[in-house]
Amino acid sequence: MELIAYLKKHITMTNKYESILTLIESKIDEFTEIEKTISDYFMNLTADEDISSKAVSQRLFVSESALTRFAKKLGFSGYREFSYQFKNSKEKAFNDIKGFRYTVFDTYQEILSKSYYLFDDRKLNKVVNAILRKKRIFVYGMGSSGLLGQEFVERISRMGLDAECIKDSHYLILNHARVTSDSIVIGISYSGKTTEVIDALIRAKKKKAYTVIMTSVDLEEFNKEFDQVLLMALKKNLDFSNIISPQFPGLILTDILYMKILEKKSETANIFKKTTKDLLKKTRGEQ
Repeated sequence: MELIAYLKKHITMTNKYESILTLIESKIDEFTEIEKTISDYFMNLTADEDISSKAVSQRLFVSESALTRFAKKLGFSGYREFSYQFKNSKEKAFNDIKGFRYTVFDTYQEILSKSYYLFDDRKLNKVVNAILRKKRIFVYGMGSSGLLGQEFVERISRMGLDAECIKDSHYLILNHARVTSDSIVIGISYSGKTTEVIDALIRAKKKKAYTVIMTSVDLEEFNKEFDQVLLMALKKNLDFSNIISPQFPGLILTDILYMKILEKKSETANIFKKTTKDLLKKTRGEQ
């Protein structure tokens, strides 16, 4: 995987920096009070400061010879070698962490921002209403999209909805016999090019099922062919990437759908309880 390769490539300097800190910790009992002051300084150093012997001695109010003795207790020839190794390994370790953070966290942030701007409350409400109105819910997806669909189906099934995820190309064809006008069929294709899913949705539409496609591409033909098009955030080559899960844009969308379904179900349950309570009051009053 790309992420593992990245970590293996850059782990050496990070370990070297951590090994210096570990070495300092292991010698703590051998240090004098002055040397403990020096060790505390380096153990807690995060800012990019001048660590030349002159600068550190002035900052800590210790002599330069004390810095030399400190370095030698750690096995270095002197303070100059220690400061050189410490500074270089620290900079490279922090740069590796920074690069790792940008690679992963910035990608997540980009997808979250794009998802926010793609949010269409009107379309989502229509899909939720259809999910609650129809008797059967079918979710179609292949590969990672199938896994996303399975997770969504399991969540809404626990709410009492009759839902099923079809992840196999053969079953997508066979399931056509079960689709009726009282079904909603949700197809997930991040690329918009999964022919098995697209063709199955088209067949479902011909049987007057309510059809929804979740995709990252806003094609005119999708808007004409299907009842609703729910757009996921587009990140180039995400469906082929191993850095972050290609399911992430879809998870945002399914989480919003789940939340809206839950809210609607709660509203319906509250109305039902109130109506039942009112009827019981009237019945008791009549008696």
